[in-house]
Amino acid sequence: MTSNFEIDRLLDSSSSDDDLEMIAIAVIARRRKNKSKCGGSIDGHTTIWRDRLASHERLYHDYFSETPTYSLDKFRIRFRMNRYLFICIKNSMEQ
Repeated sequence: MTSNFEIDRLLDSSSSDDDLEMIAIAVIARRRKNKSKCGGSIDGHTTIWRDRLASHERLYHDYFSETPTYSLDKFRIRFRMNRYLFICIKNSMEQ
């Protein structure tokens, strides 16, 4: 592993492409070493595949398409606001 002193020495000298490549490799190696192994997940737990794209398409078709599957009453129950208000909020956020 390259130390900070060695990296500083390489940066202070006339840097060639090989020197810069060696510095980049050292920095990447140090980051990998310092990174936690679990990465936010709990070791031993299995992950569940959720088809998020299909879920988004189904939600859009059910509530936001030109001919929605569910009525405006069902929209209000699910999102706790009427569709017109929801569209107004969406439009103001897009501006």
